[in-house]
Amino acid sequence: MNIEAIARANAPERPAEAAPSLADFHAFRIHGCFSVKRRSSSLNCVLQGLNARGLFLKTSIRPEVGDEIDAVFEQIGRLQGSTEEITDEGVFVAMPPALMKGLLDQVIWLQTSETQRRHLRIHPREPQTSIKLNGTHTAHPATLVNFSLSGASLKSDVTVQLGDKVTFHNFTEGKVVWAAEGGCFGVEFLRPFRPTEFSWSTRL
Repeated sequence: MNIEAIARANAPERPAEAAPSLADFHAFRIHGCFSVKRRSSSLNCVLQGLNARGLFLKTSIRPEVGDEIDAVFEQIGRLQGSTEEITDEGVFVAMPPALMKGLLDQVIWLQTSETQRRHLRIHPREPQTSIKLNGTHTAHPATLVNFSLSGASLKSDVTVQLGDKVTFHNFTEGKVVWAAEGGCFGVEFLRPFRPTEFSWSTRL
């Protein structure tokens, strides 16, 4: 046995790297949607934290380690990475380090800027709704991600374009003001709700 082999045999074992914990991340709570490359459907998720290595997501359905993730968040855009760890707290998605520094700065700015939201956004008790586009009579199923007095974020399989007119199940009307891959888009109401009309139990 040569010297290198003896050294390796006598070297202390390196402790296994601890699984990521939410405590290791800059905490946020930004709702969006994600899809897994091997699946066709998109699912709700919550961006719970960021660090120099990647994203920490809360998802209703857990992907598998190694899955390629395509996530979309309002005002952040599209993020792609691979699932590296799955814990009881959520899913860690590894991202290129060069991207994470700028992304972290962007999200911190969004979270602290008082001008980013005209109104508080809440998450509805009844997220399922339907929408009609541009005055047509065809109703398309949609999921409310969140909404406020002035607008809503949704997810649907129907394709929308900026400026499309949207009519909700309860006849609330709006227009599409942003759209991203994965079926997520934002609608600005043509007539904002009054505070007395608005609560987490409001249905669209």
